[in-house]
Amino acid sequence: MAWNNLAKKQDVATWQMLKTTWPQSATILDMGFSDKGNVDLESVIARQPDLMIAQLRARPALMESGVIDKLSALHVPVLFVDYEIDPAKDTAPASTCWAKSLTAESQAKAFTDYYRQQLQSIRQKTATITPKANVFVEALAGNSDACCFTHGHSGWGGWWRRSGRTISVRSCCRAPPGSFRWRKSSA
Repeated sequence: MAWNNLAKKQDVATWQMLKTTWPQSATILDMGFSDKGNVDLESVIARQPDLMIAQLRARPALMESGVIDKLSALHVPVLFVDYEIDPAKDTAPASTCWAKSLTAESQAKAFTDYYRQQLQSIRQKTATITPKANVFVEALAGNSDACCFTHGHSGWGGWWRRSGRTISVRSCCRAPPGSFRWRKSSA
């Protein structure tokens, strides 16, 4: 097994919780995947994987870098799932999909039932709130001295969009998803 351990790199508190709850997580190979398709493929292949599960948004980078072709030549299928581009819509189906491939359907059902219940509760609670909030979520707060990182309309931005909120970075900063600097607007 190998993974792209973003929690270790971007969310130290979550990583500590994972290691405490699931000690084996510290021994899993980190693929070191970047959005440009860079991955420590030799280390991954050395683990003789039966399957690679990747985020849908990574598909173009994995194709361009040749990772998909190399895995295909070794008869390692790649399953692409989306829980980031449109998380409110795709997290539950993605969980069900990869659970089937890992024969963990009962765990996935428990998660997706809970997830859908929580999502419905959020929708009910926010449906009547007016005016709709204008929101900026600093997704990587405390990661570095840089400010600021936004998911734009994916990730956290997708959640806010689905709940009817405006995402500040699009309306006031005109920045693409990624890191940017706040600037005063001339009014």
